Amino acid sequence: MTPRNKAGAIVAMLTCPCHAAMVLFVLAGTGAGTWLAARQAYLYLVFTLAFLVGLWLMVRRSSAVCADEACQGAAAREKHD
Repeated sequence: MTPRNKAGAIVAMLTCPCHAAMVLFVLAGTGAGTWLAARQAYLYLVFTLAFLVGLWLMVRRSSAVCADEACQGAAAREKHD
């Protein structure tokens, strides 16, 4: 895994939309919790979008990882010969 894939996995784990409710419970009774509870729909939207971006980064294949001949496959080696 590349550092970009690892960062995407971390972002996906931290911003899973099911965790938005946990953030509200942790911050309950505080000014920040009240503000977030009033904007709960936006909170779920932001968490969902960040989660999807994290998933995309996690599963995205990096072209730099497979730049050498070893991972190009037999077809590329036959062309080269």
